[in-house]
Amino acid sequence: MTKQIFGFAGLVILLWAQSASAQTETEQFRAAMEGCNQGIPPACTLLGYFLEGGIGTEVNATEATRFFRRGCDLGDPQGCGFAGINYDDGIGVEEDNPRAVVFYNQGCEGGDPQACSNLGNMYLRGEGAAQDDVRAANAFRQGCEGEFPPACANAGLMFEHGRGVGQDQAQAIAYYEKACDLGYRSVCGRTP
Repeated sequence: MTKQIFGFAGLVILLWAQSASAQTETEQFRAAMEGCNQGIPPACTLLGYFLEGGIGTEVNATEATRFFRRGCDLGDPQGCGFAGINYDDGIGVEEDNPRAVVFYNQGCEGGDPQACSNLGNMYLRGEGAAQDDVRAANAFRQGCEGEFPPACANAGLMFEHGRGVGQDQAQAIAYYEKACDLGYRSVCGRTP
């Protein structure tokens, strides 16, 4: 399953570009490498992003995953989330859903709303962990609190169908409206 990468990657690239607008992609890659070598967690995550996308360097998904894990180990929740995606989808590593759940959980606990949404999907499908609607609903709500639109839409579905939470059409609509307000158009106007 392909994960949506909203917000973080674009924000980091935008901020990096603003602070280093005169740098080439190769220079930006080297600066991220230097930052990671100095133990700066987001620099390691950014380095993983560069490696996965071939920005300023050759594409190397295995190394990307390694740097996402390093960012995570140093405390960057987005690094955890991206590592989770790679283990979930087998990008640069062998697919390992239980390990993906661990990384998603670390990212979610650290405040990465996308990691929360992906964790919710793992619990909902019973991949990498026992199927658990209550945990799925909680993860989706936490991701929505962080304003990740797909998490809001999924929280709405959980309330609409009473999965892991009491069935509550008003709550479902509120979550759908929030997802819509955040740009997730497929649920705009949805009513249970």
